Amino acid sequence: MAVSADTLLTIALIIVLRKSRTGIKRTDSMISRMILYSVNTGLLTGIFNLLTMVNSYTETTNLIWVGFGITGAKFYGTTLLAALNSRQSLAERGAGRSNDTSPFGISGVPDPSVEL
Repeated sequence: MAVSADTLLTIALIIVLRKSRTGIKRTDSMISRMILYSVNTGLLTGIFNLLTMVNSYTETTNLIWVGFGITGAKFYGTTLLAALNSRQSLAERGAGRSNDTSPFGISGVPDPSVEL
């Protein structure tokens, strides 16, 4: 159930986001970034749920699938926190205020326009 739910939700989100493209470069780039985030997070949890399912059916003599299940469950929390942490950098990029070059949205250089 978890594998099919993750797959269906990711596919539905991609379809809705692709249909909502407007032709404006800034909006389309943000939508593309949101599609990339949804694929990355949905794929990660889906792979571990699939490994759990396959191993639970094939490895009936041991409990190796429990390790994949626990790791997959922890990835749900990790992907939630990653999505929450990425909101600020996505909003700044969408508003055109970000001059940050870090792929993680965190810059080590302070903003010169902000006075201390």
